[in-house]
Amino acid sequence: MTWHLFATSAGVLGLLSGYWMTWVQYHRARTVGTEGISLATWLLFLWMGFFWASYGLAISNHLMWGGSLPLLPLQAALVWQLAPRKQPTTVVSTFVATAILSFGTTALWGWNAGVAGTTVAMFWNRLPQIVELIRDPDVRGVSISSWTIGAACSLLWVTYYFGERLWFALVATAVATVSNLVIAGLAYWRQHQQKTTSLI
Repeated sequence: MTWHLFATSAGVLGLLSGYWMTWVQYHRARTVGTEGISLATWLLFLWMGFFWASYGLAISNHLMWGGSLPLLPLQAALVWQLAPRKQPTTVVSTFVATAILSFGTTALWGWNAGVAGTTVAMFWNRLPQIVELIRDPDVRGVSISSWTIGAACSLLWVTYYFGERLWFALVATAVATVSNLVIAGLAYWRQHQQKTTSLI
């Protein structure tokens, strides 16, 4: 197997696991509840999905836009479960932040600058979920498996971007990998705490 084929295979697996991650969290939100799930985090996922789809189309990278564009309806469905109409300020602030960090920097300095801005956005979009996990002891709605799959998904994309020599995208996704692992670890800690407390 050539390195290019290996990297492409990693990208395909990353694409599929991205759908799986989102579906797992969406299913848990519908069946278990939305406690502990950050609306800001998933809104930023949704807004950044438009950026990655646009970037993939701009550089004619089928895997990149194919991993983002079809995922948007499922992300929107998950966001809807989190009742965004009750938090209009969050909707507007996350949209404006993504517009500035991703699309604004692209308009001013090109796609690499836009991806660099999105690196900041990719950490920032997970920060509300990290804060929520630290602040709120009831996080039963947060899916540990979803965020673990998300970390694996990001790692697969890192492999793909390395093979394609897309260095800015690689750094952005590496940041996402670490952040996903932090969220999965915090969610495990909180849910373990809840189980221990319920046994006392």
